[in-house]
Amino acid sequence: MFRNFTNLEELSLVDVNINSVLPASLNISSSLKSLSLLATGLQGKLPHYIFNLHSLEKLELSLNMLTGDIPSFITDNQTHLTYLGLSDNSLNGTLPSWLFTSPSLEHISLGGNMFSGNVPFDQTFRKLTNLTALTLSSNNFSGEWELDTFLTNNRNLETLYLSYSGFSVTTKNANHYVNPGFRQLTLASCKLKVFPNSFRAMKQLKVLDLSSNEIHGQIPHWAGEIGGDYGLVSLNLSHNFITGLPQFQWYGLEYLELQSNLIEGPFPPSICNMSNLWYLDMSNNRFGGLIPQCFGKLTSSLEMIDMGNNSFQGSIPSSYNDCGPLECTEFGLEEEEEKTCLHREMTLDNESVALE
Repeated sequence: MFRNFTNLEELSLVDVNINSVLPASLNISSSLKSLSLLATGLQGKLPHYIFNLHSLEKLELSLNMLTGDIPSFITDNQTHLTYLGLSDNSLNGTLPSWLFTSPSLEHISLGGNMFSGNVPFDQTFRKLTNLTALTLSSNNFSGEWELDTFLTNNRNLETLYLSYSGFSVTTKNANHYVNPGFRQLTLASCKLKVFPNSFRAMKQLKVLDLSSNEIHGQIPHWAGEIGGDYGLVSLNLSHNFITGLPQFQWYGLEYLELQSNLIEGPFPPSICNMSNLWYLDMSNNRFGGLIPQCFGKLTSSLEMIDMGNNSFQGSIPSSYNDCGPLECTEFGLEEEEEKTCLHREMTLDNESVALE
C-alpha cells in the first residue's frame, strides 16, 4: 500500500485493528516524519529499523503488544526525533544511552512496560534541554533519583510520571523553587519521605499524586499555594503517614484522595468550597467531630464519598437529601448515628448509596 507513496510525510492509523506482526522490513517513504500506530493490535518484536527512518520526528507505538527492546544504537541521522511513544507494551531491557543524549527529544513515553536497570540521573537527561514530558511509570527500574537536581536540569519539563517505576525518589529539600510551568507530576510508590519544597513554585500544577510513599507528619502550610486557586484538579496523598493538612483553597479540585493516613482533627471546612469536587475519599484516618452543614453544598457534584473508619459524630446534614449524581457513600459515624444514616438511605430516590 505504501510502496508508491514516495512523498508521504505523515501516517496515522490510530485505533485501526491491524492485529498483526510488524514485518522485518517496511518499504516506506523516506520522507516520513510522523508514524502513529497507537492501539492497533501490533504484535511481535519491536523492529529496530523504524528508529533509523531518515526523516522520522514522531514515533507513536503505544497501547500495543510489542515485545523486545529499544535498540542500543541508532544512526546519526536520528538526532532529530522529537516524540517517542512506546507506553503500554511488553518491552524490556535497559534504556540505551542515546535516549539521554538527543537534544531534539521533547516527549518520551515508556510507561507500562518491563524496562529494568539503573538510570544514573546525575549523568543523564542533562542534554535533553527541550524535554517537556517524561513517562517511566509502571516499570521495573532500580536505583535512586535525586529530584531537585533533575528538576533544576530540566526546566522546560511540564509532565513527569514516575509512579510504580521502581525508582526511589530522594530530595535534598533545599529552599529553591524551579519549574513553575509544571502541569502533571506523579510519584506514587517512590519511597518519598518528605513533601518536597521544590513543589512550591508549581502554580500551574493540575495533577499531583504522592500516594503510597513514606511521607510523615504535617503537610507544609505553603502546600495550599500549589496550582493556584483553581489550577489543581487531582490530588492524591493516600497511603502515607500524614498527620495534618494545610489550609488550602483548591476551588477547582475534582478528585481528592486522603485515605489511609493518620490525619487528625475536624472535617476540613475548605472542602466545602470545592464546588467541582466529584470524588472524595477521607477514609481510614483519625478525623473526628461533626460533619459541617456546609458539606451539603457538595452533593450536587459528588459521585463518590468515603469517610469510613473515622470518628465523626452527629448526623448527616439535612441538605444531604438532595444527592444529585451520588453513586456511592460511606460515613464513619458512631453506632447511634448510623441508624439515622440507614433510615435516610430510604429517602434517596433509588440512588445506589451504601451508608456505613
